[in-house]
Amino acid sequence: MVTADELSMTEATSGFTMPEYRQFVRKYQHTLRQYWKQPLRAREQRDTIEKKLDRLRKEYLARLPVYLLARCPFCGGEVHDVVDTYSLNGLIIHGWAAGSNGVGWWGHEVLYPRCEHTRIVAYCVSLNGLIPDDVFCYVRLGPAVPYVMWEPLRAPDSAIVLHSLPVGRFDDDEPQSRYTAYFMSYFTVSNEAFLEAIKEWREDPDPTLVYYDEIDFELRPYIERGQLYWLDPNDPDLPLRNRSVGACPYLDLPGSRDPWRGIHGDTLSYTLRRVWGWWQRLRG
Repeated sequence: MVTADELSMTEATSGFTMPEYRQFVRKYQHTLRQYWKQPLRAREQRDTIEKKLDRLRKEYLARLPVYLLARCPFCGGEVHDVVDTYSLNGLIIHGWAAGSNGVGWWGHEVLYPRCEHTRIVAYCVSLNGLIPDDVFCYVRLGPAVPYVMWEPLRAPDSAIVLHSLPVGRFDDDEPQSRYTAYFMSYFTVSNEAFLEAIKEWREDPDPTLVYYDEIDFELRPYIERGQLYWLDPNDPDLPLRNRSVGACPYLDLPGSRDPWRGIHGDTLSYTLRRVWGWWQRLRG
C-alpha cells in the first residue's frame, strides 16, 4: 500500500530533478566557500558573492516542495512549510542544518501563514538503520523517534500534532523514501498560557527558543488525555486523528532516544562513512 506521504514525496518534489538538486547544492557550497575565502578588506568582492548567495537561497526556497505538517486541533488551521525531502544535505539556511530550535521548521523565520494557536514546530530524524554515507554537512538529528516536550503541554488547552515525511539520499537517481523526518507541532489556545508554561526555559520567556532537557517518549498518556493528535498517513487527505490510542502509528518505534544525535559531516567523516557504507554493502 502506498501511503499519502509516499505519494506526496513523488508528486511534490518536482522543483528539482535529482541531478539538478545535486548540481544546485554543490554550486551553493562552492559559492559559499568563495565567500569565506575573501579577506575582510575585500568588501566589494564579498558583497558581490553575498548577493549571489541570496539569489541562490531564494531559488532554493522557491523550488522546494511545500508540505502539510499539522492541523490545529482548536481551529482546524493548517501548518505548511517547505521541507527539503531530497536529502539531508540541505543548505545551511535549511532546517536540517539550522536545527529545530525555533517557532517553526525554519527557526526564527516562518514562511507560510499559520493559525494564531501555533507555537512550535520541532523535528527529529530516523536513519532507519542506514549508514548516512551520503551526508557531508552537519545535521542535527535529535532522537530517532517522536517525543513530547512536556513544558508546553502544561498550558491549559494545549496539544501536539505528529506527522512524518520520507527523506531521500543525496546519491539517489530519483527521490526515494530512505530516512524519516518526524514533525511535532505544538498548539495552545492562549499565547500567555504558553509563555507561562515555558517560563523555566529562560529567565526572559522567549517562544523562539526550545530546550530538550525534559522530553517524554511515552506517548500513550498524552493521547489518553486528549492532547496528542496525528495526521492519518493512511488517508490521502491527512485528516487529524486522536483515537483510538492503539491506532497511533508513532507508538513504541525503535531507535535512539538521544536528543543530541547528529552527523558531523566534514570532509573526513564523510569519506570515512562512504568507505564504511561501501564495506557494509559489500559484506551484505
